[in-house]
Amino acid sequence: QKVFILGHIGRSGLDVDYDEILIHARELGKCIEINNHSLMGSRRASSYPRCRAIAERCAELGVNIVTSSDAHISYSVGDFGAAESLLDEVHVPEELVITRSKEAFLSALDAALGA
Repeated sequence: QKVFILGHIGRSGLDVDYDEILIHARELGKCIEINNHSLMGSRRASSYPRCRAIAERCAELGVNIVTSSDAHISYSVGDFGAAESLLDEVHVPEELVITRSKEAFLSALDAALGA
């Protein structure tokens, strides 16, 4: 119960059953991270298709998503442009993106603690 966000699942490079992970995440009130850094530069070629498929399934299954910059350098802190573009491309409903506001994040966290 101490895990709230499953991060970097699109970068793992492992062949896993994402549907099983996403269904359990939804049932337990957990969130899936889509991070900007994974979608930038040379990383994009390997992780973008996987992250896109994960975002699409989150939208279809109703799984909450967290965006993060995962910045590795100071000027990238708070840069969510690539992650937001990806979510827009696959039409993820705004209500599933819990980092859209402080209130949405805290509400999802409260719900997860009660799960």
